[in-house]
Amino acid sequence: MRQARKQMPQPEAMALLAAAPVHELAAVLPGGRPLLRHLHGAALDGDLVFHCALAGEKAAAAGGPAVAGAAEVVAEIPSTFRDGPGCTATTWYRSALAEGRLEWVDDPGRKARALDALMAKHQPEGGWAPLDPDAPDGARTLAGVGVLALRPERVTGKRELGQGLKDSERRRVLTCLWGRGRPADLRAVDASLAAFPLDVPPDFLSAPSGARLLCAPGPDRLDEALGLLEDAYWLEDVTPAAVRRAHRLSGAWVGALAAETGELVATARAAGDGARQEWLFDIVVRPDWRGRGLGRALVRLILDHPRLRGCASIGLATRDAQDFYAAFGFRVRDAAVAATRRGEIMVRDRGGG
Repeated sequence: MRQARKQMPQPEAMALLAAAPVHELAAVLPGGRPLLRHLHGAALDGDLVFHCALAGEKAAAAGGPAVAGAAEVVAEIPSTFRDGPGCTATTWYRSALAEGRLEWVDDPGRKARALDALMAKHQPEGGWAPLDPDAPDGARTLAGVGVLALRPERVTGKRELGQGLKDSERRRVLTCLWGRGRPADLRAVDASLAAFPLDVPPDFLSAPSGARLLCAPGPDRLDEALGLLEDAYWLEDVTPAAVRRAHRLSGAWVGALAAETGELVATARAAGDGARQEWLFDIVVRPDWRGRGLGRALVRLILDHPRLRGCASIGLATRDAQDFYAAFGFRVRDAAVAATRRGEIMVRDRGGG
């Protein structure tokens, strides 16, 4: 049963392969000699594609069986996170393999799309021009480089996210990850609970019935966050692009999901220097979830975020929620300087709340 719980659903395994920054490609060369290379790859139309020289060992492997693999360390779990001997130290991970045959991509249009997919993945900031196979420059570029495709015939994956622990043991490990507070630790907490929910979450993730708190929403949640903030009065003159960038650059971003649908229903972020001053921004709960205590749970979580724990002062601005934030130790700054067009400035100094 434990082994079965390690198996990763095929779509998740393929997604891991598609997102992996580096792949291990194993193949068999003519004569039976094995080939193992680390190289960049990308996903295209359900295949994994790789660029290579037109001649060489990778080129010689074309037409034969191959396996592409990727692995991700989710979190290192020291023995101190659990009771027992040192041998309880372990690593939470995800890994995936795609088996198939390695084939040349000869069609110029598909070859161009494969190279564009590699550029889009490994240079996401842009600054490159898509290849046009019908243009002279594009045709010359395509003629000088090879593209290999692995069409998966079998995709498998495994994951170790603490699912074999007793619930009480996993709650302790998750609490320790939150306490250690590395960015990867926060993502590990979310990954473990997304794959293997607990009936009773750790205390720091306590939330109203039907909601699940997130320690570190990822880029795939940005559109949902922008939707929640669409009518926020404090963003009336701010572009969606600026809000998106602000979330990406924030030192802390937490959220809440509706457990039944997986939709983001609340979000909050903070930015600052992590030591002297942090500011809370963009705290919002979807209207149908208000009045259930979700806002309080969200604010408790972000105030306990590793980025904010040791901060000397935390500030925010609000027009209409002074009483709500006062319950967490925030106080309106000197009235002579407190008012802004986005509301009154409130500050919570260390020891407040």
